[in-house]
Amino acid sequence: MFEHSKRNFTLLIFGQFISLIGDRILIAMYLSIVAILVSSTNSWTSNLLIIIQFLPLLLLGFYFGSLADVYNRKLLLIISESIRTVSILILLFFQDNLYLIYFSVILLGLGYAIFEPARKSIIPFLVPPKKLISLNKLYASLELLALLTGLFIASIILQFISINLALLVVIITYVISIISLFFIQYNHKLIKEELSKEEEEKLTHTKIISNDTSNTQIITSHIVRIKKGLIYVKENSRLRSIFIVVLIHFIACCMFFATLNDFVIKTTPNSIDVGSIVSLYLFIVALGALSAYPLLTILKNIRDGILTVFSLAFGTILLLLFAINIEFLIYEIYPFVSWLILYFIGIIVGVQYLRFMYLLQIHSKKEFLGRVMSVFEFITSVSIMIGIGIGMLLSELLGFDIVFFLIVLVYGFGFLYFFVRRTLLTW
Repeated sequence: MFEHSKRNFTLLIFGQFISLIGDRILIAMYLSIVAILVSSTNSWTSNLLIIIQFLPLLLLGFYFGSLADVYNRKLLLIISESIRTVSILILLFFQDNLYLIYFSVILLGLGYAIFEPARKSIIPFLVPPKKLISLNKLYASLELLALLTGLFIASIILQFISINLALLVVIITYVISIISLFFIQYNHKLIKEELSKEEEEKLTHTKIISNDTSNTQIITSHIVRIKKGLIYVKENSRLRSIFIVVLIHFIACCMFFATLNDFVIKTTPNSIDVGSIVSLYLFIVALGALSAYPLLTILKNIRDGILTVFSLAFGTILLLLFAINIEFLIYEIYPFVSWLILYFIGIIVGVQYLRFMYLLQIHSKKEFLGRVMSVFEFITSVSIMIGIGIGMLLSELLGFDIVFFLIVLVYGFGFLYFFVRRTLLTW
């Protein structure tokens, strides 16, 4: 199964690195699309676009996670990238129609919902188990580098050129990803044969479906698999603990993003593109996140449990410092203070992302990986919607300065919960 592991993984990370650059450009574009095309100057509409993008993952994530455990993951990745390419083409040619913009964002979310469970569950089948941890770290680092690169490109294009060029660049990144996926040697039939006989009997519908197999039987089979996956997660106390921490972490992070979005819109002069300013802030966070991998290499002798607890505690302190920075207008006199805090927040985000993916993979059985990752994507999509929704609502009602302090409480609660539950996990 691993004869071409190096080549396959290289193709996967290259294609996804390019694709992720396009994804990150889109993050910055939402503000500019709203401000320029929809003629809105508040954070509600841009945040709503982000929320809408995660609706397909929220509603269909479990089903697509089941598909990732059953069907050819490589084919699912190609289909999902193709869907996302079409969505950007719609956005490119129909920018004057608000409803088509929303449809395009939903289609983009559909592609993402198919893509993420397949992408996260295919890696253990492309590389040997002994290389899984190091290659996961490499992949996560490249994700952060893509975030850095995409935000830098977006800030330049949006400020000095045009949205159309940014959209065209995104399309090109998706096409490159599709081409690289075609060259991955992934033997789905061989992988199915290596599963246990008991599991194989439950996956018989993954073979070419005979003429007497009804659509009802196919749907029922997927429902059974989804239920079994949910039961597996429910009965695994370690996974439950990880998912609860993930939920709290992402809610706090997305509240921070939505509040930062509102802060930028309300404090940026009209002559400056707000998308480019948000890109700058996120660029600094991404730069910090990219530093997480070499930092973890330096700190490799420290136990993972201790390091994770420390990073959550330090993250709480950093969020408090940022809130104080905003409350007392320190950012107006010393803007570098905000940049420095955001950089260290990025380091914490990078460290935690590496920890979450590693913990999920080592605490999950291979045959359930797709469904476990779909639960992860479901939880992240829920937390993103909740976090952004709460963040933008409270920012309008209470003001962004107060909300930054509330975020400290949310993240601090996540730290306390993990501190209590940390002994359940394998490190």
